[in-house]
Amino acid sequence: MISCQGEQLNNENVTSEAPENVVSNVRETLENMQKQLQSIEDIIQDLS
Repeated sequence: MISCQGEQLNNENVTSEAPENVVSNVRETLENMQKQLQSIEDIIQDLS
């Protein structure tokens, strides 16, 4: 899911044609998912 969101943002055809609010929402979603992933990785590290 994270890589899919990242690919969309890296695709200039998508970002240039999509409405700015859509691109902004995808960026925000990606940022939130990356933070959640980091939190999960931190928890796993603490449990190891």
